[in-house]
Amino acid sequence: IFITLWSLLFIIPGIIKAYEYSMIPYILADYPGISRKEAFAVSKDMMNGRKMSLFLLEISFIGWHIISALTLYIAGVLYVYPYIHATRAEFYLEAKRELYKASGSSSGYDNYDYSRYDNSSSYGSGYDNDSYNSGSYRDGYDNDRYGEDR
Repeated sequence: IFITLWSLLFIIPGIIKAYEYSMIPYILADYPGISRKEAFAVSKDMMNGRKMSLFLLEISFIGWHIISALTLYIAGVLYVYPYIHATRAEFYLEAKRELYKASGSSSGYDNYDYSRYDNSSSYGSGYDNDSYNSGSYRDGYDNDRYGEDR
C-alpha cells in the first residue's frame, strides 16, 4: 500500500502541472512572439485557482466521449471534439479576462508588455498590415483576378 501511495506522488503532481500549463497553446496562439518562459509564467498565473474548475469541466465531457465511442468516433469528429475544444478556448478567454480584471490592467497582463505581441502586427509573413489593407501586397494572387482592382 505504501508503494502505491508513493507512486501517486509522481502521478498527482504531474496532473496538476499539466493543468497548470494547459493554457500555453492558447497563449501562443494569441501572442505568437511571446517567449517560452513568459508563456509558462502566464499560464501558471492564469490557472492559479482555476485548475479544479478546468478538471470538473473536462469530467463533464465523459458522457460525450461515451457517445463518441458508441458511434465509432463519428460523433466525436463531427461534433464532440470541436465542442470540447471550443469550450476549452472559451475557458481560456474567461480566465484571461479575469486575470486582466484582477491585475487592474486594461491593456494586458501586468508583468508583461503584450503590446509587442499584438495580433494586428506582422508576424514575418512578408507584408505588413498597411500594405495588406491597401491591396498592394503580393501573395501569389492577382487582385484583379477577383475584380478588386477594376
